[in-house]
Order: sequence, then structure tokens, then C-alpha cells
Amino acid sequence: MASALPPSRLYTFIDNRYGYAVHFLEGQKLIEDLVLLRKHSAPAFACLRQAVLSVLPMTAFLKRDEEFGFYIDSASPRFILKIETRFDGRIRAMHDGAAPADGLGPSSGLCRIVKFLPGETTPYTSPVDFASKPLPEIINIALERSFQFASRVLLARESDQSVLVSALPELKDETRISPADYLGRALPALEGIIERGLSDSAAIQSAFADIDLKFLVSREVVFACSCSKERFVEVLRSLDASGQDPFENDQVIETVCDYCGQRWQIERSDLVPRSGPAS
Repeated sequence: MASALPPSRLYTFIDNRYGYAVHFLEGQKLIEDLVLLRKHSAPAFACLRQAVLSVLPMTAFLKRDEEFGFYIDSASPRFILKIETRFDGRIRAMHDGAAPADGLGPSSGLCRIVKFLPGETTPYTSPVDFASKPLPEIINIALERSFQFASRVLLARESDQSVLVSALPELKDETRISPADYLGRALPALEGIIERGLSDSAAIQSAFADIDLKFLVSREVVFACSCSKERFVEVLRSLDASGQDPFENDQVIETVCDYCGQRWQIERSDLVPRSGPAS
């Protein structure tokens, strides 16, 4: 049966009183699709859900044709988490391994944000070592170090929605309050919106207008994996060229995309490059 939820959207509002942008993610359809995409344990899903709702609003910082990846390689507990998104709101995400007992708690390891810029052959990479920190704190640290924005993330308790607040550039002789102070002042009003689970675009814009925030722009956000058989063939071809036999004694192997779960049957003969037309 088709979902009654409209596509998820990322909205940007401006609070001219304090000089802040408020990026609101209405993520209910997105998380519904995440549930259907692949099976996860309850703690792993809680971790992945919180990461998606926290990281995706960063898409608002991307310019045209830019994309970025958010990666966590946790040593304790042992798990990996990957989220990749583009300026146009296409996203893919995966979690593999264990997860903190409550899905959110402290872990240690390495977090990386990788930004892919148009025309650049080498992506910008910002690593963040962390130890005994919960996921929200890791995300806020990565935000500040990687995007150089004074920002904070707020997640709804009941609905699949979140808010990212970020300070606008200061004008001459002007000083912004800190994101923590701004969030403290705006918290009751913001929670009053995101806990209601609004999904209609007009109702969302009206709710933010009621707290004196000006609507700027919105974009649709969807899961859209870029995997293909050709990409897997190229990976296996590179392994074969390095002296590793990905097939061992088999003639056909099955590969599975970590992000969307799509399965591909690849034959050994697929690794042989197709010759072009005779000249």
C-alpha cells in the first residue's frame, strides 16, 4: 500500500532578530523508506536514524553540484556508518556492525567528512578522532570543524524531524550570540513545531511564520542509490589486476550493495574489457 506521507523536504528559514538560519528537516517519509530499505537491529536502526536526521540538514550548506560523505568508523563498539548526500537532496546511508546499547550512546573511533567539489580532483577531507562521545556530540564537532559553521542540531523526540541552527555571517560591529544560547532561547518554539509531526508544506511554513521566521527555500530529500553492475565490475576488475582473484574457484559471484541491498550477479567473463569497434 502506498505511503500517505508526502516526500520529505529540507526547509531553510531566517531569524532576522538574532541573525540565524534555521534548517528544518521533515524526515518522516525518509525514515519510513529507511525502515523498508534494509533490516537492522533496533540499536543499529536507532543509531542510523539519528545520524540521518542529524547529518542531512548539512545539505543546506552545499552549493550546486557539491556533495559530501559523513563516515564513522567506530572501534568500540565496532561498527561503521556511512551517509552520502548531494546538493539536490539525494541521499544514501548504511550501518554495519554493532551499535551502542541504546543506539545513541558513547563510542570511540574516527569520524570523517569528505566534501566533493565540482572541478576538484582531490576531495576535502576532515577527520575527527573521538573517544567516549555520544553521536550528537560527534556530529556537532564534525559540523564545526568541517563546515566552519557555528551550528547545533536538535532532534524531535517523537517525530522523525530535526532542526539545524547556524549563525549567519556577522556584519561590521555586530556580534552573534552562540548557537547554544540561540537554541536555548528558541527551544520551546522549535520543539513546539517539530514535536507536532507536521508534513504539509503550507502548514510547516505557517508554523514557522507564527514564530517570526522567514521562509527562504526548500528542497525534496530522497533515498537514491547510485550503485550499478558496472561499478561493481570495475571494483572486481581492479582487484583482479592487483593479483587477487575475487572469484576464487567460482565463475559467478553475487555482490550486494551496502546501501540499498541491490544484488548483482557478476560472471568472471564480465571482467574482460569489451573491445571497441575496429578502426
